[in-house]
Amino acid sequence: MKLILFILIVFFIVTCSTQKVSVYEETKLIKIKCSFCENILNTFNDVYTQDVYGEVSTIPFYLSIEEQSEIIAQIENIDYFNLPDTLKTPHTSQFATIEDIVSYSGKCPEKQFCEIEMNGIMKKISWNGWLSYDGVNEYSQVKSLLVKINKIIQSRVEVKQLSVQYIF
Repeated sequence: MKLILFILIVFFIVTCSTQKVSVYEETKLIKIKCSFCENILNTFNDVYTQDVYGEVSTIPFYLSIEEQSEIIAQIENIDYFNLPDTLKTPHTSQFATIEDIVSYSGKCPEKQFCEIEMNGIMKKISWNGWLSYDGVNEYSQVKSLLVKINKIIQSRVEVKQLSVQYIF
């Protein structure tokens, strides 16, 4: 009798916890893993990691349906899934190098990326350094997406509590 009761309780607990996860998973329209210099948003694992002066903090992070919809609109606007996988550094004097622009916590790592999964399609774009070129090309398109995502991140109280706001 005790064994049957124990099995029923375990089954109930497992069923309830599974339902909570699946309800949240159903609200994920997109999954994002993007680097913002040394900071990383990873909605695949529902976390945001911020490095401020060498102090790394990771907090739970979830995008609302409205925030996801804003990001999706920007993804569609720049035709993200048809951009090249690797962005080449434009050869122009308008481009500022990593040495020209420094983040609050130091220089951007050499390799940066933005990986997005939407409608079962996965796309990862990578580049070197800071996206600082504002010409009409892939750099400015990806930068506009990252600015949109970063504004959402920085609007959160829990992120503001981590440090001084990171300005893109």
